[in-house]
Amino acid sequence: MGGLVSPITWTHHLYWFIPAVVVLVDAALDADRTTAAGARRRRGLLALAVGTGVVIVYGVVTFQDWGAGPVRTDDPLDFLARNAYVLLSLLLLAVLPISRRSVPAPG
Repeated sequence: MGGLVSPITWTHHLYWFIPAVVVLVDAALDADRTTAAGARRRRGLLALAVGTGVVIVYGVVTFQDWGAGPVRTDDPLDFLARNAYVLLSLLLLAVLPISRRSVPAPG
């Protein structure tokens, strides 16, 4: 959330994508395998984890000109590439699963 509301966020500040991938994979492995809905949930979570990984790798290994200011473009693919981190952050904010497991009390 901090990366989304900050007026200046560089891609190396978005390290929270890594734990998000771990949470997605954990939730996918925890999904019910015996029902069709559980299988769909599992595939969806794994697809989102892989997609997040692809965006991370893309941002690290490319020299994409992210632009230092407003950039006007009519190309939808250019728009998606320039805003991949923002769009992924919004998507993860909306769909990242919350664990409801109870933690045993110490003692």
